[in-house]
Amino acid sequence: MSTPSLPQTRDTDNTAPRVTSITRQTPPSSPTAADSLTWRVTFNEAVQNVDAADFQISGTTASLTAAGVDGTNAYDVTASGGDLAGLTGTVTLRFVNGQNIEDSNGNALTTPPPHGDEGSGAGCGRRGLAPGPWL
Repeated sequence: MSTPSLPQTRDTDNTAPRVTSITRQTPPSSPTAADSLTWRVTFNEAVQNVDAADFQISGTTASLTAAGVDGTNAYDVTASGGDLAGLTGTVTLRFVNGQNIEDSNGNALTTPPPHGDEGSGAGCGRRGLAPGPWL
């Protein structure tokens, strides 16, 4: 005699992740004379595939790195090297077109925040650190 099976229901997550904030992390104020600049990018849920290739900076020849912040949905994006040590100006962080950030269900980050919602920029003592248009 077989046991009747019960219907199974599953919730399907079709909601794309979104950026909840981008804040100047290090240094905390602008302008600054720091030789590296870090922004914290926070998402509303856990995401994957976040790396330096998902971002671009302008106003400097510095290189980017991105690292997850343990126990959070946040990533620190750091600009360092290049001409930062002697730079006077504004440095702007942006998402690149075609970034591949997604949640664990494969829902892609499709709509980064519009200009004005991207969080704090930062200026470097002699230079400024600013957010930029997202795409």
